[in-house]
Amino acid sequence: MLKFLIFCSFFIGYSLSGSDKQKEGSMMNSFAPLLTGINHVNLAVGDMDVSFSFYKDVMGFTPLCRSEGSAYFLVGKPNTPGCLWFSLDLDREKKRQPSPCNSHMAFSISPENFETMKERLIKAGVRSFKDNTSPGESFYFLDPDGHKLEIHTGDWRSRLKFRKQDPGKWKNVVWYNTPEE
Repeated sequence: MLKFLIFCSFFIGYSLSGSDKQKEGSMMNSFAPLLTGINHVNLAVGDMDVSFSFYKDVMGFTPLCRSEGSAYFLVGKPNTPGCLWFSLDLDREKKRQPSPCNSHMAFSISPENFETMKERLIKAGVRSFKDNTSPGESFYFLDPDGHKLEIHTGDWRSRLKFRKQDPGKWKNVVWYNTPEE
């Protein structure tokens, strides 16, 4: 019991001590291997027919199943890194409200398919919610329920490479070791 209390005291003292950024990064990284990725994304929708058609026909997601109150899709190719299980749930209680902040979900797209997809979205009548000011091609738009979405050609590697060369408005940046492939 005494060893356990000493360990807990050390752990609490270590995790609360000062503002040593390297210590913070080390503690955070010790927990990272427990999570392996995003399992699925679920969005509340007001009209299942409209949303199902949008994600199937406009976004090009692959439908897996659909019921009166939910739908499952795949985004990307099955059994490949980055393939995402995406689901919709009917918001029967009408609690869903668009977020006023910049929280959004970004979908990867190749540079050669970017303009085609952007034009498809515009022809479908989506509304853009912000201009792209970040590196790489991006188009920010709203789905039929006002969920904020983005199509983006870059990834975290290209973003960090750019920001290390030009931090822009980023202040007091702490750079951690980039994980190896």
